[in-house]
Amino acid sequence: MEETSATDYVLRMFTKLVEEGVFNKALDVDRANQSLRAEEPPRSVIVGMHKFQEKKRILRWTKSTQDCSWEGNQVWIYQDIEADLAKWLAGFNRVKAVLFRARSGLG
Repeated sequence: MEETSATDYVLRMFTKLVEEGVFNKALDVDRANQSLRAEEPPRSVIVGMHKFQEKKRILRWTKSTQDCSWEGNQVWIYQDIEADLAKWLAGFNRVKAVLFRARSGLG
């Protein structure tokens, strides 16, 4: 992400999607930040939308799109989850790892 900020990058992506007819009007982004985790590309970006309805439109679009890409890069868009739900889901990590190893023959 070579833009001046993550918000500029996201706004430019959404503006291009509006021009391509994916959305019928501009989307209002309050803020966008790269995640605090130091990671190699692809990097996670957390986006705060101004209107709940716009967030829902984006999520519907991503579910209906087979190839969600931007500038030749694959894009994944997920709905945010609350901290307590994230902790509850993390409780299954050991079980998921065991099942993955058993399924892949690594166990």
